[in-house]
Amino acid sequence: MKRVLMLYAVLALFSSGLQAQIFEPEGLNLPGNWNGWTNPPAANSVFGSYTQVSGGKVIKIQTGTPRWQTTIKVAESGGDIQGESYEFLFTSGPVNNSYNNSWRKTSTVAFDLLQTYDRYGSGGTNFNNQITVDNGFWYVMNWEDKGYTENTQAIFMRLSAEPSNILSTTHSAMSGSDATVTVVLDKIPATEEKIFVRYTTDNFSTSTVVQATGTGTSYTATIPAAFVNGGEDNKYYAFTTTVSAPTGANADMVTIKNTVANRLVIGTGWHIKINAATGTLSDTTAMAGQSPFATDGYDSGIDIPKPPAPQSNFIEVFFPHAGWSAVLGNRYMRDIRALKSLDEDSEQWDFSVNTDKVNQEVTLTFTEFLTIPSEYDITLVDISGETEQDLRQNPVYTYNSGQGGEKDFYLIIGYQPTPPQITANPESLDFGEVKQTQSKTERIVIGNSGEQNLVISSLSVQGVGFSNLDMTTWTIEPGDTVHLPVVFSPALIAPYTGSVVIGSNSFENGELTIPLSGTGIELPIVIGSDTELLNFNGVKVTQTKTETITISNTGEGTLDVTGVSISGSEVFTVTSATSFTVAPGESQEVSITFAPTEVTLYSATVTFTSNATNNGSLEVDLAGEGITLPINITADPASLSFGSVKIGQTKTLEVVIANPEGEGDLEIDDITSGASVYTVEEVVFPLIIAPNQSVELSVTFSPTEIGTFLSELTFVSNATNVLGSFTVGLSGEGTALVPNGTIDPAEVSFGNIPVGMYETADITISNTGGDITLSIDEPTFTGTGFSLDYSGEFPVLIEPDASHTFSLKFKPAALGEFAGVVTFPGNNPEVLTVSLSGTGTKIDIGTFVPAGWNLLSVPVNPDDASPASIFGDDFTTYFLFQYSNTGGYSVPSAVSNGHGYWFGVETEGDLDVFGTGNVGIIEKPLVPGWNISATPFLLGYPTSLVRFKKGELNLSAEEAAQAGWIQNVYYGYGDGVYFPSFFLDIWNGYWFSVLEEGVSAVYDESNAVIPQDAPKDKQPAETESDINNWAVPIIATTGTVSDNLLVFGASQNATDGFDAVFDYAKPPVSPAPEAVTTYFEQSGWSQYFSKFGSDIRAKYQFPDAGKSWNFRVMSKTSGEVTLTWNDITSLIPEEIRNNYYFRMTGAGIPSIIDMLTVTSVTFNAEAGVVYNFSINSTLTSLEDDLDAPKEFSLGQNFPNPFNPSTSIQYNVKEASQVTLKVYDMIGNEVAILVNEVKPAGSYTVSFDASQLSSGVYLYKMTAGNFVQTRKLVLMK
Repeated sequence: MKRVLMLYAVLALFSSGLQAQIFEPEGLNLPGNWNGWTNPPAANSVFGSYTQVSGGKVIKIQTGTPRWQTTIKVAESGGDIQGESYEFLFTSGPVNNSYNNSWRKTSTVAFDLLQTYDRYGSGGTNFNNQITVDNGFWYVMNWEDKGYTENTQAIFMRLSAEPSNILSTTHSAMSGSDATVTVVLDKIPATEEKIFVRYTTDNFSTSTVVQATGTGTSYTATIPAAFVNGGEDNKYYAFTTTVSAPTGANADMVTIKNTVANRLVIGTGWHIKINAATGTLSDTTAMAGQSPFATDGYDSGIDIPKPPAPQSNFIEVFFPHAGWSAVLGNRYMRDIRALKSLDEDSEQWDFSVNTDKVNQEVTLTFTEFLTIPSEYDITLVDISGETEQDLRQNPVYTYNSGQGGEKDFYLIIGYQPTPPQITANPESLDFGEVKQTQSKTERIVIGNSGEQNLVISSLSVQGVGFSNLDMTTWTIEPGDTVHLPVVFSPALIAPYTGSVVIGSNSFENGELTIPLSGTGIELPIVIGSDTELLNFNGVKVTQTKTETITISNTGEGTLDVTGVSISGSEVFTVTSATSFTVAPGESQEVSITFAPTEVTLYSATVTFTSNATNNGSLEVDLAGEGITLPINITADPASLSFGSVKIGQTKTLEVVIANPEGEGDLEIDDITSGASVYTVEEVVFPLIIAPNQSVELSVTFSPTEIGTFLSELTFVSNATNVLGSFTVGLSGEGTALVPNGTIDPAEVSFGNIPVGMYETADITISNTGGDITLSIDEPTFTGTGFSLDYSGEFPVLIEPDASHTFSLKFKPAALGEFAGVVTFPGNNPEVLTVSLSGTGTKIDIGTFVPAGWNLLSVPVNPDDASPASIFGDDFTTYFLFQYSNTGGYSVPSAVSNGHGYWFGVETEGDLDVFGTGNVGIIEKPLVPGWNISATPFLLGYPTSLVRFKKGELNLSAEEAAQAGWIQNVYYGYGDGVYFPSFFLDIWNGYWFSVLEEGVSAVYDESNAVIPQDAPKDKQPAETESDINNWAVPIIATTGTVSDNLLVFGASQNATDGFDAVFDYAKPPVSPAPEAVTTYFEQSGWSQYFSKFGSDIRAKYQFPDAGKSWNFRVMSKTSGEVTLTWNDITSLIPEEIRNNYYFRMTGAGIPSIIDMLTVTSVTFNAEAGVVYNFSINSTLTSLEDDLDAPKEFSLGQNFPNPFNPSTSIQYNVKEASQVTLKVYDMIGNEVAILVNEVKPAGSYTVSFDASQLSSGVYLYKMTAGNFVQTRKLVLMK
């Protein structure tokens, strides 16, 4: 069958006939009856609002050769037209006759060829143009805008994919050199699509066309040096076409897309490209440089943001910029700065390479830098590897990826620059003898005998007992001196040695050491007490008595009592401080309390442990006797009479039980009733009633038959005023009952409800007349779509003059009207019924989308699934990515319900979609690794009710996790952070991890929940921590963003390796600019994941050794990061806390942290730097062994690189003189961090380099024969 296609313009003649006006074409027209032109397109804008699938109406292009252009998508469905043969005309004419003039061709239209069309006037030969188009192709038509009396030309260009757009064109130009033009597209072009550059020196009066070559989305072309003169008419632009050899003469007519012409300016900036590759993976998008059109900040369109990396199988290069204004993140594929001279300075670009490949070779290749001035140096700095490379000599750099993750580099371009005598008097200082705990101060004169300023950069006093009163740095001008006070304060009776270590820029003695010495001598300390025996005599049982002992100090030194303990009996307790100090000649009272529990004699000993030189453990004897107390019991009233009570009803009376005039506590151990119809309110035994106090008890009579009931309450107690049990009499009579049920309303109309959603309506059943309980059994329904929204049990019992409300649900499974009846059976004399009705409809549903990245899903099956239809009418610019575990991120051609997508927008806005919801059971295939899942219904879905299929097996979520198919946790995204979610809300996507192939998720629409009723905060019930199962969360916070997904712990069902049900994979780093992430790095656990949010080990087996966990922290922004574990003491069982330490070490932590007493730590982080932390749990009995290192060692500083401070950890095997100094790369000493005798142990020292310039420095540790040197990098 042949159809008719019309592309038309209307040329209207004014009534004078002397002037023509061109009316712009309105769009695409398909006449229903071609013969006789019975339905020609009207001259008014019939198609003025018509928008083609391919992107718009016919447009008029006025630059260059004036022409009309339209783009047509040909497809079986979802296109502008379907593939087959068509007839068409180009027409124009007066308003009332669109066919007065037409343009025809005698042969069939050829593709990708500019052809001439002859003009035929009124009455000319009447034949149509022939064209055949195929499904799955796009056609771009250009028609030259000519007068209605002239012939015209047109071209149809055929592409196998939607035409690409040109994002940018840039050029490098040097005087006397060729210029390289770089063209960047928004996507990989179709195979038929070619990229050309057209350039001119006379404003396109004449021009030359050259084809650009490249791969992916980046293409380059060369303009010869002879054309690069910087003149006003020197211009170029890029364009796309399907024509193989366009010329300057026909370039306009064969152009699909082009850019505005740019001037070729001599010496305008330069650039360098960074290409990263590992195996078959590569990233060629990164570029650094300078341009006169750029600033040093963020330039929209020049500095291009980087989309989030895939979850696995990827490599990427990016420039981190936390402070730039783009809302699509802080990572960029381009960093172009303002053009400036670097003849006497240099400029640095920070960039990072990120990959999930483990222990693989990564190759960095630097290209296109020939335009950088030859006198500029180009240097690559590997920060963590502490290496530099001249890229002009070797533009290729390789390294091993190790455990994967980000690796940071500097790219430095430009030029670099290069560095008095210290004296001390005395050269050594002896303090002589000083009494223990007293102090003596001496001064050292520090001078400068040189002719330049002496800068004291560090000052430390080494050795126990020595200190400095003025630990500051200063500058000494030539010939000047300063006085340094040093204090000697011996704490022990022993000789002391130490030193003052001064670090400076002195030409000699850059690290000056001044020896210190002194001797501590003893002070006598004498302890005494005012009694040798403290006797409490007789004290009534359960009462207490307190006496005091006076402890005195008749010595010269301060008495330190470190412990007061009692042995021999637990009835004696210390009720004052158990540790205190007593000055010489002073005394301190200590209170002892006697609290006997039995009638007997008691004795014990109290011991005072102290630093006394005469008696380090002073003992005083204790004695006392316990005597008995009277206890009474009474009841008011003595008996309870309930009178008449109907069967099935109850009556409650109160009785007061008292302990009058007793001296001891009344203890009631049990209360029993002689008949089951009498019950006492729940009591916790033993029930204790203090002397002269009482308790009111409620007794309930519940007759089960007609008759009189006589009984009594029996109290078992320790009362001394009664023999045996104490009783209270009970009496009451049971009488008979008769129901009357009503229902309101009798009819319920649910109205219009979208298919896939539901609505509820309440009806009330009342028992309005009788005094017998109305019993309602489970209701029955006629008609489809109606059900009872009730989770309680039947029968439902409604007391007299009471009512019960039931919720009815209408959930249409299809479009159309529904009707039915619900019947409530029971013991009511009349049947209770309600008539029901409702209609199933489509839905137009919308949501608000905030600016930035969103994990988004579409909750309906849209009428048009193309992204342009769903998002294009609401957002001018948007970024949409789907995820595949094998292919990473890609742009989807259609949006599918039940799947999630990354959706990024620069500006917030509202999104709406029209379609039909799902019903019944929906199955969604999953792939191993990360999936972005979503509810396939218009309603939210509890994650616990998702089922999973593999082959013939169909398992619950918990069973699938136990089988190792999945990890049963979903991660949502909002406000820049991930969070575990136990409910799949509409419009949202959720990261979900799958461990095996062939797994599908199965959703049952009957489990879906209406959005406003969704239990978004409901989580599975937490089990109480015990020795077999416990877990502790660690929360990382930076600014307003937190990561609360890190958990460590132990379980009797876990191993020390990977457990799918415990060790959850960690979702990717949030794309939020201020995001922070924490994770356990475990590359050997899974072929699909290497980063995990939880690490649950096998249960502790005391007294076996403890366990250790290593985790990492990375912040996208520089600043403070706080780690908290507030609930650790309530989450780790007491048995483990009593036998194991939990200690944290890591970068930025100056010393080991006891996590059971300190529940947070804050450190300064650099953007993009990964910080390592360790949690070590060891037996408390091994403390001495753990605290004593087995060898000397010097750790790597952290962070590294740093600005301006970093921490260095080192171990001392045995007491030694330790020095730790910092040098520049030519051997100048720049800082002394440690210079003193250190006992055996582990230490951390902080280095502040705020006064130093950027660069690589060395730090060296010396301890006896041990010497070790490492590198550190200061980056400002």
